[in-house]
Amino acid sequence: MCMKVLITGADGFLGSNTARYLKEKGHDVTSFTQDVRRNLPYERFDCLYHFAAYVGGRKGIDNNKWLIAKNIEIDRITFKWAEEWCKKIIYPSSCAAYPTYLQEEPNTPMHEEQFGNSNTFDLYGLAKLVAESMLKTLDIPVMIMRPFSIYGPGQDMDYPLPAIIERAKQGECSVWGSGTQTRDWVYIDDALKIFEFLLHKQESTTVNIATGKAITFKEVAETVYKLVHGVTIPVKTQADEPEGAGHRVGSTERMVSLGLSCNTEIAYGSQFDNDCWTEAMNLEGEYDNLFLLCIIDPEYLFADDLQKITNKYKIKNVHRIGMYEGEPMEWNFHALIANDRMPVYTEEQVLMRSADFAYMLYQRKPRLHRVEITNILREQPHLLERGIVTL
Repeated sequence: MCMKVLITGADGFLGSNTARYLKEKGHDVTSFTQDVRRNLPYERFDCLYHFAAYVGGRKGIDNNKWLIAKNIEIDRITFKWAEEWCKKIIYPSSCAAYPTYLQEEPNTPMHEEQFGNSNTFDLYGLAKLVAESMLKTLDIPVMIMRPFSIYGPGQDMDYPLPAIIERAKQGECSVWGSGTQTRDWVYIDDALKIFEFLLHKQESTTVNIATGKAITFKEVAETVYKLVHGVTIPVKTQADEPEGAGHRVGSTERMVSLGLSCNTEIAYGSQFDNDCWTEAMNLEGEYDNLFLLCIIDPEYLFADDLQKITNKYKIKNVHRIGMYEGEPMEWNFHALIANDRMPVYTEEQVLMRSADFAYMLYQRKPRLHRVEITNILREQPHLLERGIVTL
């Protein structure tokens, strides 16, 4: 069923991904990027996703406490508006709002019912605690999500994983603080499925968004460095940088009871933040076509790197081939045009060798490795005459 949805903070990492995902699912989405304290529309919606907030990674929170405190007023105004104009609210709280004592010992899963019994680790967590208290007073259904460390392509460099990846690209394997602090790392695709699930739920609920697995920053840095360079080296720690809470891992019991899960491994998810264009950038000459094999979600393009490739090789056509594990292949091709709009073309409108190539890869099963794709190209090189293929 198509739902009419308003998303505040729609220019942020979670908001923009949610807007894109819900549009793909056929919902009527209004992406709101203005100041919610003055400009919320006098219009009725089936649901509000309220992402608008002051955030900014560890330093952003530690160094801007009074800015973070403004989130309480942002939430108050938005909740008051939503009670009149929306049928339900879906609100991203945070694992930071759990009591500090649950964040001091490793492998201590945080359960939804343990909320609000003690001090929070920081002011950001306190603001989320206040928001949840306000939401309990509303007369409309409220879905509260408590996400753990969500990551994915397009996330700001203020956040841990993009920063670790960027340092790895520069030949540095390092983390802030001791590196022994743990987080529950959730890939954005897994989180988005839960976001949409809650859109269709009628009764108010609160649920973690977590994998249930605690992974240290050192382990993450080692994994990323190996993905980038193919080898493992010792992790350098930066003791003069903040490391945040000691340990955060979520219980998944309630998620499982709702039929939900977050299963993407950190090694698999983080490769899509990595520079997937390295091999293509080492080629020579000019090419007519660029084929992007997107085996998680064809929307995840790295815009800056993509522009470099199209400019360098004077590429005329960019074809994005979506391959979804466990789902039928859909003939869903996209072409990139100058203003970054992505019109969808039917099979008949696409070069036949592009369609043939996609079908052949699907026959070999999704989630192919680079070496398998290389072998396929050697077998049937005519399918990619004057074209580049990259993951």
